[in-house]
Amino acid sequence: MAAPAQPQTDPGHSSHPEAESNQRRGLTLRSVLLGLVLVVGLDGTAIYLRYVYHGSLMTYSHVPMAMLIVFTLLIFTTATAGRLTGFLLSPSEWHTILAMGVVGATVPGYGVTGHLIGLMAAPYYYQLPYRTTIPWEVHVHPYLPDWLFPTNEGSTISWFYEGLPPGAEIPWGAWMLPLLWWTTMIAALFVALGCVAAIFRKQWVRNERLAFPAMAPLIHMASHPGSGRHPLPEFTRNRRFWIGFGLAFGVIAWNCIEYFSVNFPRFPIHGETWYWIDKQFPP
Repeated sequence: MAAPAQPQTDPGHSSHPEAESNQRRGLTLRSVLLGLVLVVGLDGTAIYLRYVYHGSLMTYSHVPMAMLIVFTLLIFTTATAGRLTGFLLSPSEWHTILAMGVVGATVPGYGVTGHLIGLMAAPYYYQLPYRTTIPWEVHVHPYLPDWLFPTNEGSTISWFYEGLPPGAEIPWGAWMLPLLWWTTMIAALFVALGCVAAIFRKQWVRNERLAFPAMAPLIHMASHPGSGRHPLPEFTRNRRFWIGFGLAFGVIAWNCIEYFSVNFPRFPIHGETWYWIDKQFPP
């Protein structure tokens, strides 16, 4: 009789169930709290730069720049604190923090709320007499429920676009109920997207072994956050990291000089020419 097959074990993990559970456990209280710090920090950064400073779209990318900046600062700060105090997080916990940051970066600015708030406010603002000749109150407004679209009662929508008059308070009451119901729709959408990702994960990750190159550097950073022996994360103790960082940062820093001196030469890293394969395909 043939001997029973032995279960295969991953050489990178301990065979002890308790040790393996501790090593793989990423959803902890401190990882969730730091993930919330990352989400709030990147959302605040993105909103301020977009709507106050009128700068770049910090959440417009597969790897949002606001998330990348705050996550990098967080992982460097934690590595330094771990060297001084011994407070260290496992790679699994950093993966949880990274996942929270990637999802949270889709909400502010260009991702969700940048379109949603304008969608909610536009029907009652662009119907004003000095903006359109179409009677929106006849053709549009009867089909808009009050619990989804705030009305312009008390100049709520006009103040949203044109600013509050001196001494006026933000009319939160007109916005709370529509925001509540739109939030439930967004939450349902995120749950549906999570279910779709769970369905396709096995095929993409195990069978097709997709590399996801845009996320690979961040996953590598989260996998080598720091062991407490050095004040910097472990991924920085690689000469190739500093060579790649130096080349990329050096080119961008060189081009920044042109912002202040127009005739200064720059590296052409942002092409402005579109190439068409066929008119049926995007450029």
